[in-house]
Amino acid sequence: ASLANWPDIEDDREAAWTVEYWRYGCSLTFVETGQYEPLFDEYGIQGELVAAASTFYLRGVDGFRAFPETMPFGLTPGMKPDEVAACIGPVKASRVPYDRRVDLFFVDDYAVNVFYHHPDEEILLVEIRKKSIYERGLTPDPGIHWQTYTNVLGRKCGDAKTLSELGGALGVPVLASELEQPECDQYRRSHGLTFYSAGYKDIRQDVGGGSALDGKERLLVGVKFQRAGDFESKGYNGLLPFRLAFTGPPDQILTKLPVAPHEASEEEGTGYYGIEHEGRYYHIYYSLIFWQILAVSVFDARYALDHSS
Repeated sequence: ASLANWPDIEDDREAAWTVEYWRYGCSLTFVETGQYEPLFDEYGIQGELVAAASTFYLRGVDGFRAFPETMPFGLTPGMKPDEVAACIGPVKASRVPYDRRVDLFFVDDYAVNVFYHHPDEEILLVEIRKKSIYERGLTPDPGIHWQTYTNVLGRKCGDAKTLSELGGALGVPVLASELEQPECDQYRRSHGLTFYSAGYKDIRQDVGGGSALDGKERLLVGVKFQRAGDFESKGYNGLLPFRLAFTGPPDQILTKLPVAPHEASEEEGTGYYGIEHEGRYYHIYYSLIFWQILAVSVFDARYALDHSS
C-alpha cells in the first residue's frame, strides 16, 4: 500500500480524512496538525495533516478484508470481550457510541479502542492511537481558577474593572471591542477560553437584566473552558467547576454535580449535561470515544442564549 492518496485538507466531505485500504484490512485517520500537536504534546510536525489513528479489521465488513498479518498486542479474530480483557486489560471504559459495544484499553503508550460485532460480540476492529496528554495524567494548574473568569459575568463588556481583571488573568491586554463580539474566540487558541456577550434584545426582560443597558451596550454573559486540541487550542489548564477535570471520565460527571441535570443527551460519539445552579447555567460536553470531558461552559442563567453546543 502507498499513501499516494494522502487526504486533502481542503476536502470537507465526511470521512474524507480517513484513508482506507480495503484489500489490506486497515485504515489511517488523519487530523489537522494544529489540533494534534497540543493534544499529544508533539510539536514540529511537517505538513497540515498527521495520521492520528490506525484501524485494523479482524473480520470482513463494509468492503474490508480481514487484516492478513499478525494483530498488535496478541489480539486474534473471534475473541470476545472477556478474552480481550484477559489479553490487554483491564478495561478503562465500556460504552455503546455507535450501536455497538466499544471497550477502551491503555496498553503501554497507546489508547486502544476495541469494537465488537453485534450481536455475537466477537471482536470486529481495533483502533490504535497514542495516549493524549490527558490520558497520560496531565495535572491542572491550581493557580488558575475558573471563578476568575466567571466572576465577571453579568458586567458590561466595556467595564474598566472587568477589562483589568481579565487582562491580569490572561497576561495580555483585553479590549472591550473583542469581548463585545457575540462569540469572542480571541483567547481560544492561546488559553482555551471563549467568551460570550449579549445585547439588550438577548436578555430575558422578565428578570430585568437589560435595564442598565442602552441600545448598543453588551454584557459579558458566558465563558467556555476547552481542552487542548480543539480548534488548535493549547487548552485551558486550570481548575474547573465542581472538581471536574479534562482527565476525568464521563461516567464520573454526575457524581460531582451539585444538582441533577435538567438536560442530557448522547449522540454520534458525544454527549452533554446541562444544569442550573446558584444563578449559573453549566454545560458539560464530553466525548464517548476519547472518554473525556471536551469543554465546560458557564453562563449567567439570566440570559436566553442557546447553550446546546
